[in-house]
Amino acid sequence: MSKRPKPLILQKYEALTPRIPKNFPRLAEIQYELAKSHKGYIGEMKVDYYLSVLAQRYTILPDVCLKVNGQTFQIDNLLITDHAIYLIEVKNYNGKIIFNTILSIHSRRR
Repeated sequence: MSKRPKPLILQKYEALTPRIPKNFPRLAEIQYELAKSHKGYIGEMKVDYYLSVLAQRYTILPDVCLKVNGQTFQIDNLLITDHAIYLIEVKNYNGKIIFNTILSIHSRRR
């Protein structure tokens, strides 16, 4: 798997932010968008690290852009196996995410 390039929007924010005067009214908004874009990119890079383990066994397509009925959308990663295709959308949240890996069906008797 090749190294994921920085998204164009992140490159633009990185180029723009140092050039903006400190008293620009929307500076805080631009800095927020820069931080959000950077955080998302870091999250994608972290997932890429774990996907690289699977890259020898499966086909992994990063940053897939598709157009359906005139609408364009992007998928962070497409993992193709012999039995399924997985769409992997990356979000980089703060905090802890807990997965319940035990699936059980509870029924109530009346």
